[in-house]
Amino acid sequence: MKLRSLPLLVALGSSVAPLVASPALPAPAPSSRIVLVGGGLGERIQHDGQFETQLHLRYPERNLIVRNLCQPGDTAAYRPRAGRGDPWAFPGAEKLRPELRHHRGSGVEPSMDEWITLCKPDIVIGFFGYNESFDGPAGLEAFRKELEAWLRHTKATKYGRDTPPAVALVSPLRFEPDPSIPGFPDGKTENENLAAYSKVMGEVAEANDAGFVDLFAISRDAGRKLTANGFLPDEDGFRYLTPKLLDALFGASPLVSKTDAEKLRSLVIDKGRQWRDDYRTPNGVHVHGRRRKPFGTVNYPKEIEKLRELAANRDNGIHALARGEAFDLAAADAKRCILDGQLFVFALSECHRQVTDLHKRFGCRRYFHPSLLLERLARVERIAHGFADEYEQRQHDRQCKKPGESEPGGFRVLLALQQQFAQRR
Repeated sequence: MKLRSLPLLVALGSSVAPLVASPALPAPAPSSRIVLVGGGLGERIQHDGQFETQLHLRYPERNLIVRNLCQPGDTAAYRPRAGRGDPWAFPGAEKLRPELRHHRGSGVEPSMDEWITLCKPDIVIGFFGYNESFDGPAGLEAFRKELEAWLRHTKATKYGRDTPPAVALVSPLRFEPDPSIPGFPDGKTENENLAAYSKVMGEVAEANDAGFVDLFAISRDAGRKLTANGFLPDEDGFRYLTPKLLDALFGASPLVSKTDAEKLRSLVIDKGRQWRDDYRTPNGVHVHGRRRKPFGTVNYPKEIEKLRELAANRDNGIHALARGEAFDLAAADAKRCILDGQLFVFALSECHRQVTDLHKRFGCRRYFHPSLLLERLARVERIAHGFADEYEQRQHDRQCKKPGESEPGGFRVLLALQQQFAQRR
C-alpha cells in the first residue's frame, strides 16, 4: 500500500501528521467487474464467500460482478491445465519459467487471457507469492521478473473493454506454526521467505503503478490465529481479514445494506459454485481435453452455456438481495438453457461412426463387433429419440408451467439408460 499524509487540524502541542495507508485502488465504480487471479489464498475466497458478500454490503447499489480465476499452484506466469496445451499465463511467460516447460496437457480450453476476456474486468486482483516463496532467497529475482512481466502485460491489455483494468497485488499471509502437530514447521524459515517475497511484491507494484496490499503484515500484527493449516484462512480468519483486505483495497466504507448478510453470503457461495463448475470444470480432460470427442463436443458446450446463465442469474439475485429487493431465482433458472435431447442422439450417431471405424481398424474382435455393440447402442438411440420428442413437448408446454417446477426428464432418462445397459450383461 502506498502511504500518504492526511490533513490534520493540529491541536495544541501537536505538530506531526501521521502517515496513513491509502487504498490500493479507487472504490469500484457502478457495474464494475472484478476478477481474482492467483493461487490458493484467492481460490479459498470463493468457498468462504465473505469477501464478495461484504463488497455488496458496502456498495449495494453498484451491481458489482466478481469472477474468481484462482487455482492452487498458479503463479503469475505458470497456470497449467489438463485441457490445454499451453500452460503459460501470457505470451512470453515461457521464457521466465523454462524449468516448467514440460507440460502434458492438451485440448481446447481457453487460455488465461481468453478466460479473463470472457470476464471483461475493470479490476484485476492478483494473489501471488506463497507458491513462489518455496524457492527461497535464491528465487527472489526470478519472482520479481515474473511479476513485473505479468503486471506489464495485464496493465496493457484491454480484455474486451475500452481500457485496461486497474490492477492490485495481494501478498500471502504470515505462516502460522502449530506446535501441537508433530513435525509441523516452526515457521521461522517460512516467514522469512514470505516476508521477503511480500516485500518484492510491494516494490514491483510501486514501480509499475499498481496497488498493493501487504496481507503478510496485516496477519502478522493480528495477534490471533487465522488459519486451520498454517497458511489458508479458516472461516473465523476470513471474518477478521475480509474487512481489513477490503479497506486496504478500496478504502474504509460502512456496510450500507441492511439485508440478511448470511443469506447473501449463501447466494454468493452458490454463484461461486456455478462459476467454478465452468472455469474449473470437473474432469476437464473430457470437457476440453483429449477425451472430449465424441460426446464432449456435442453436449458440453450447452452445459457450459447453462452454467454461465445460472451464474448470471445468481449475480442478479445477489444485486437484488443487497438492495433489499425480491428476486425469483427459481423462475430465472426455469428459463435457462435446456439441454436438447437431439444432441444426445447426434452423439450416439457419432459413437456409431467411431465404433465402425474401430471395427475396420482392429477386425472382428468381440467387444468391437457391430452385431454386439451397435445393436445395444441402437436400443439406447430409440430411447433417446423418444425423450427428444418428450423434450419438444415440454418446450411447447413451458408457458403453462409454474416457476420453479423441476424437470423430471433427466432422471427418467438415466433410469431408462441404466436398464438398457444392464441388458448387456
